[in-house]
Amino acid sequence: MGLTEKERFHKWEAKLQEWMPEPPPNWQDIFALRDYVRQVAKKAEHRYCAIVLKPLLCAVTGKQTLASIKSAHQYGGNFISKIAAAALAGDPRNRDRVLQAFPEIIAQYGPGSGFYNEHI
Repeated sequence: MGLTEKERFHKWEAKLQEWMPEPPPNWQDIFALRDYVRQVAKKAEHRYCAIVLKPLLCAVTGKQTLASIKSAHQYGGNFISKIAAAALAGDPRNRDRVLQAFPEIIAQYGPGSGFYNEHI
């Protein structure tokens, strides 16, 4: 008899923990998260990037995401300002698509950066 779904998941999770680097203690720092994702992606040879990148985008709250986009719109160059404007104009699904295509919006204008401002 084969393994159940739960047993397969636990087996996969144990294997994943074997090679995964230690997560950073400061999860609130977006730059620490970015470096962690890079380590994991390099070690995994990019096989599990989608699994790791999704938590990176979700680690920032909705309010922080909106403030990051507004900060990029306010302080970014011409190109990033236009991309941020598109993200602000879009619905949540399209906003997520923009952030997945341009993760530097969160990395450069999100929490922990010098440009981040929740009061714009």
